[in-house]
Amino acid sequence: MKLFDVDWLDIFELLPLWEQLALGVRRVFATLRSDNRIAVSAFDGQDQLLAKAGLIGYSDNLKKVRLEKKGQPFARVVRAMMRHDILKNSNIEALANYLHDHFTHQELYSLNTSAIYRYSGGSDIAHSVISVAWIEEILARKEDVKKNSPRPKTLPSWLSFPRPRPEIVESAATLSVEQSLIRHLMDLTVPLPLRDLKRTFPDVAPRVLADALLRGIGDLAIFPAMRMGDMTPVLGLWPAITQRLHRPKAKSPETVQPDKSFHAAFLMEDMTTLLVAAASGSLRLRGNDYALFAKAQQEIESNMMPLFDWVADVWNLRVPARLNTAKFWLQSMGLTKNAGDAGKDLRLQPTLPGEAWLAEPPKQRLKKILDYLANPTTAKNALADSAPGYDAYGDEAGCGYDDDEDDDFDEYDDYSDYDDYDDYDEYDDGFSGFDRRLDFLPLRLESADRKDYDAIFRKAIVDAFAAGRSGEFISLDGFLRWHVEEKNPLVDLFKEKQKPRIYGRWGYRAPNREELDELWNSFLTEFLVNRLFVLGGIQLGVAGKSGEPCFSLTDIGRYLLGIGKDFDYGQGQADQGQVVVQPNFDIVFLAPSPLAEATIARFAERKTRGQGTMFAITKKSIITAAGGGMTAAQVLDTLKNVSCKPIPANVTREVTGWFNQCRKIQVRPSILIHCPDAETAARVLAAGGKKTVALTDTVVELMEAKAKTEILRKLQGSGVFVGQHNPHHHSSHHLPGSRRSLQR
Repeated sequence: MKLFDVDWLDIFELLPLWEQLALGVRRVFATLRSDNRIAVSAFDGQDQLLAKAGLIGYSDNLKKVRLEKKGQPFARVVRAMMRHDILKNSNIEALANYLHDHFTHQELYSLNTSAIYRYSGGSDIAHSVISVAWIEEILARKEDVKKNSPRPKTLPSWLSFPRPRPEIVESAATLSVEQSLIRHLMDLTVPLPLRDLKRTFPDVAPRVLADALLRGIGDLAIFPAMRMGDMTPVLGLWPAITQRLHRPKAKSPETVQPDKSFHAAFLMEDMTTLLVAAASGSLRLRGNDYALFAKAQQEIESNMMPLFDWVADVWNLRVPARLNTAKFWLQSMGLTKNAGDAGKDLRLQPTLPGEAWLAEPPKQRLKKILDYLANPTTAKNALADSAPGYDAYGDEAGCGYDDDEDDDFDEYDDYSDYDDYDDYDEYDDGFSGFDRRLDFLPLRLESADRKDYDAIFRKAIVDAFAAGRSGEFISLDGFLRWHVEEKNPLVDLFKEKQKPRIYGRWGYRAPNREELDELWNSFLTEFLVNRLFVLGGIQLGVAGKSGEPCFSLTDIGRYLLGIGKDFDYGQGQADQGQVVVQPNFDIVFLAPSPLAEATIARFAERKTRGQGTMFAITKKSIITAAGGGMTAAQVLDTLKNVSCKPIPANVTREVTGWFNQCRKIQVRPSILIHCPDAETAARVLAAGGKKTVALTDTVVELMEAKAKTEILRKLQGSGVFVGQHNPHHHSSHHLPGSRRSLQR
């Protein structure tokens, strides 16, 4: 130990002197080092007490105070206690910093009992030390530490700083006293003042008590700290362990009455907004990372459904993360693909199933997402079946080439930034991770036995959320705590004889109970946010003056969990505010309505945000909407659904007229075969069958590019050969080579 490696018997003897010092003098003494001098006046007349004990001396004609050699160990311990205010901040990062500052490489290596194969530093050990199991292991020891040590005390050759552990009198007596001290600290809800240690163990010899304390510090079971308010040295377990030992038993989550609530399948709406933009054909992608260009991204984000501030505050949902997530889901479901060449015309465009999905009403669009999560393979085939001429792998049938080779899913954020769940954010041990596959579970468990535990977790997830009654709000924190502490399926899993070892940062190992709790909390939170909440599966609320988050399972959520047969969405979902469509084509919001705002943004030009005249319907905006696959009926139905007054007749007439002016053309590659005469063209048609069609008497179009080689082989066998292509002379007496051209 770098700073606590002292004779604690000397510290015990100096504690009465420390108790006599005023608070200000204690703080001044804590700043005194062997290389600095402090004015005598700063000690407020108590310098003589310290000088008499031999801790300080004088210099500069008795005007300055210096730290004497005898006082250096005591001063070092005081500073070490103050170096990390673990009583105020006891998270995993604070513990890792504590280990880094107070322990050498060799000490940490010798303490590391996790199933890893090389030294992993303080961060990995911290996850073990923070567990109750760590001190239970020390309490279970029956022999000397050196005889029972799981690792050698010598440092591997590849580690530097070979400083040995401090020499501790490791006897049966010190082990017994160390264990007694740990048990006593386990019974306390607050740290034990160091001055009370000898009174607590009056029958223990001071020498043995001092050695037992040093041993407890070295075993990372006992932590010296400074109570900063009155500068009192204290001893305790790691604060998180004390909190866990004395936490009240979790109760079944109670129902609450929310003051505010929000419900919308905004991920589906985000996907729709992005797909509408992609349908215009101009949504370019950067060639280096396949991301949207900044200007296009900003335009799309401005049209996405706004979330109330209090909603965004619960999980800190950022708009860029929402857009990336929508892009990932669209590509995973085969609704979009990357077309063109990187650096040239690379763009995001809808597939045929994407166009079919976009034409569906809101409920059907949402239903297909939920069905996909329930069974991705079956749902993807169903999406392909909804678009004739399209297969489930994302290819238009008969194209003969695939523009989708460079699909990129690496931008998946999945809203993994929760400011209000610090413990979850700091859980970086690698036991779980985002799954790049879009599936029912957003997290997966990687174990050494390579077993698939998804079925276990899926059932546990369904059981956890299905327990709530529809329409009843329950506390979010209460729900998570109850299911983590009382219904954690991982606990039973790790009670089995063959305990699965889970992948951590440095290899596979069996996690402790605290890590199992954090892991199950992650599963529940991720499913709650990235499956239920974003798809309207829960109604989110806040209750009380503190704004405690709460939620209620909706019919959409019950459908996703497989315990509900149907749900409603779309009708009445957008009328959360009052909207008026005026004869001058302006759309006025009398009150905020995020869902209506996101829907209207797909076919109207935005003017402002919040309330007032927020949109205007223009010919340009309608043409853009038509290019995105929308119809006049969809636009007018949306306006009727959100407007509190009838739609003006002139608006209905003009919108319908603008849509009627729009047409769709098809642009596809084509192979043309130019023949010298009609008789040759007839032979080509005979060889190609249904795969060819006559455009003129001498020009034949090959409909399927993949059939080119087969047809030319047949023609060659019958005496029709491919000649040199002359682009300026199509009436050549030779059969020209095939070429690609565009047909409108």
